[in-house]
Amino acid sequence: MRVSGLAAAAALAGIVAGGTATAEEWTVAGTDGVSATVCAEEQDDTCLALGCTAAGAPLTLSLSYNGADPSAPLGVSVRVDGGLAGAADLQTTDAPGQWSVPVTADHGRLLSQLAAGTRATLDLRRSDTELTLPLSGAGPAIAEALAVCARPEGFAVANPEALERAAIEAACRRAGDTPVFGQGFVRRADLNDDGIGDIHLNLGQGYCEEMRTLNCGTAGCAQAFWSGTSEGTFLPAWSGYFLGYTTLPDGDLVIDLHGSECDDIGAAPCRKVYRWISGRLVSISG
Repeated sequence: MRVSGLAAAAALAGIVAGGTATAEEWTVAGTDGVSATVCAEEQDDTCLALGCTAAGAPLTLSLSYNGADPSAPLGVSVRVDGGLAGAADLQTTDAPGQWSVPVTADHGRLLSQLAAGTRATLDLRRSDTELTLPLSGAGPAIAEALAVCARPEGFAVANPEALERAAIEAACRRAGDTPVFGQGFVRRADLNDDGIGDIHLNLGQGYCEEMRTLNCGTAGCAQAFWSGTSEGTFLPAWSGYFLGYTTLPDGDLVIDLHGSECDDIGAAPCRKVYRWISGRLVSISG
């Protein structure tokens, strides 16, 4: 079930309220959805949260704060370790004292800075208030929210490996199991020959001890290619299931897919050629 808009923000507020957010470190709560949350050192009832109401639902940034007039947006600037990381205009929701904004591609730098920093300062511009947020545990918590929730188109990620590891760890934890990562989980190389490092994640090498087929099935294992940018972040280039691939001398990839991808039975051979075009892997097969 997908929930959006004010209803989503109110529901996410419920996840935050039911969690164990503190002013010491980021925590993660939620069963179907997820909320990565931390509270201000000065006011433990003022908490910042990143999450969604259900797996695959839109990603939302929320703030619980009772010190502003709800009739107008609440402008928030965020500094991380002294430098400006980003800003957002949060809207009031149906839940009293709850403000939120849908996460867009423009928020990528802000979340990356929060995940990598040690301390953040919130400047609530309309109420002339500054609050301090600790960032202990922010990296894994934000990675799990990014992994569970639907990210907006064009959203850049600072560490795709951490993001996917967090998703697998969360799945195993919810199953009462232990995550395992094989040596072939990540490959880092300049895959598209643009002079910038890229990442290929073989998610089939991430699984639970008692559920080794977590990311594999008849179509092969889940894979994710990420294209590196000049800013040091990564954009999704291709994701899906395949049985294997080979790289041609010109850099094109020949990918072995499930037979249904060629409108045939599952066991039938299906090969498609993909080419790197503007940072994405695009099929050039007929």
